[in-house]
Amino acid sequence: MILHNSATAFVIQDKNQKPYRIDWLRGDHGWSLWLCDERGWRIGYAHTTFRNGGLFLGDIRLRNDVPAPASWLRRALAARGIGKIPLMDYRNRGLGTALLARLEILARQEGFSAITGCIVESDITRWPDLPAWYRRQGYSVIEKEPNSSDIGRLRIEKPLL
Repeated sequence: MILHNSATAFVIQDKNQKPYRIDWLRGDHGWSLWLCDERGWRIGYAHTTFRNGGLFLGDIRLRNDVPAPASWLRRALAARGIGKIPLMDYRNRGLGTALLARLEILARQEGFSAITGCIVESDITRWPDLPAWYRRQGYSVIEKEPNSSDIGRLRIEKPLL
């Protein structure tokens, strides 16, 4: 199978107006949006697939385990087990909201009328506020039917007007 991929870059900002680059990879079966810091490290992502003519949000996540910038000496010492490089947490900076908003803009531009997805049980366990976060972004969060074939416990949906 030949994939017809194309990549485009965008910039979003966190709550403090710090810029971050989004690399948008368009494939035959869906999109991946990679959020990168000023060093080019991938610090978050959103993955989608095309389902039944619609856009399905499979996952959106920000990392909390990215090594902080460090001098070459500090990196060399840490590699030898002397000291540690602190980890950076990119959550709670407004980046997930900005990434999702950019995804919605792209979906509208590409002619999608809605974004759907689901929230799996393990995500609800790790992030109990996740359903409320989607509601704050304008998504309907719906308990799934017991006989539904979709993965996940909750379905999310947002019409793109």
